[in-house]
Amino acid sequence: MLKRKLNNINWDSYLRQNKGLDQRFDELISIFFKPDIIDIRKFLGNYRLISQPEEFFYCPPVTEEPIKYTPTMSAFVNFFSRPLGSPNWFIAAYPDVVFWTSNNTERLESDKRILELHKAFDTTANKYLTDEILRLVINTTVRLLNFENAVTI
Repeated sequence: MLKRKLNNINWDSYLRQNKGLDQRFDELISIFFKPDIIDIRKFLGNYRLISQPEEFFYCPPVTEEPIKYTPTMSAFVNFFSRPLGSPNWFIAAYPDVVFWTSNNTERLESDKRILELHKAFDTTANKYLTDEILRLVINTTVRLLNFENAVTI
């Protein structure tokens, strides 16, 4: 019965079960997690691996059983191995994107839209990258990875 319950968990049911979560977390779910079909169990496992208790929002667990994290997350366990400006929620939701972009910055910098957004981004006024920049990084990375996979086949 527990397996069936776990298989049916999604962001909407998670929010219903955990009313009163931080408004920003609700926004992230709407803007990023639901449209990109981020697996809630993987996200929670990844997020707990790298987050501190004083993080800006709290994510209650889906179950009492240990939550596993995705293999790519092992690259980000050490705080100093995480890219500057990338919030923990972004690393937890998109570990493969973060890993790829960290190792291929020159490829992303060739995208004129990303360069324009970075120029407009005021690092003194904002602690983290804006949602617009993060969305562009996700879309550009996926496009580049899809192109690379199509070429190598």
